[in-house]
Amino acid sequence: MAAIIIRVTMAVRHEPPLVRLFAGVGFFWVAILFGMTLTDSLGR
Repeated sequence: MAAIIIRVTMAVRHEPPLVRLFAGVGFFWVAILFGMTLTDSLGR
């Protein structure tokens, strides 16, 4: 679902490959940060 939102709302389909790469890496990094936050809060 998040991938669809990124592709549609950010218009990543029409961007150069480097922009797509950075958009994907940024999304992956945010997912890691949310996962670490949830792990910390659920582990307490």
